[in-house]
Amino acid sequence: MGDTVRINGVQISWSSVKLKIAGQPYSGIKSIEYADGVETSLSYGMGKHHAPRGSTRGKYVPEPFVLDCFTSTAKAIREDLNKLAGRRGIANVPVAIILQYVEPDDAVITVEALDAKLTKNESSHEEGPDALSEKLSFQPMRIKRNGIALYDTTEAGA
Repeated sequence: MGDTVRINGVQISWSSVKLKIAGQPYSGIKSIEYADGVETSLSYGMGKHHAPRGSTRGKYVPEPFVLDCFTSTAKAIREDLNKLAGRRGIANVPVAIILQYVEPDDAVITVEALDAKLTKNESSHEEGPDALSEKLSFQPMRIKRNGIALYDTTEAGA
């Protein structure tokens, strides 16, 4: 099954993006960065070809989910996390971040950053006409795209 052919259809764009953290929607986000991958090692043996004989299963590595937010949105996210944290500190609260791309003429794309903890607040402000913003980095344990994962999901809790 390939992709859908569209003529004059609406493609997914920034206005298609919806974001929820721990079930709460936020809209004051300017950019979102995320990635995950599998680090593998090649195994070599003897032979003139000197090509790899195989590779390891690898290690799944989710990278931080970085949100560039308006300062008021970053404040709201921290306050909502603080309600969940109590006295444990907001860096100790694992949350689900649900990112969706929704357009009626296209498939819904859902990205889940699971068991994500806020690990970094980053601010840098300067004089100018732009609204102030901050970057919040969340370290997820796992990332799924429409329920599909790079890692083996047969284990409990995956």
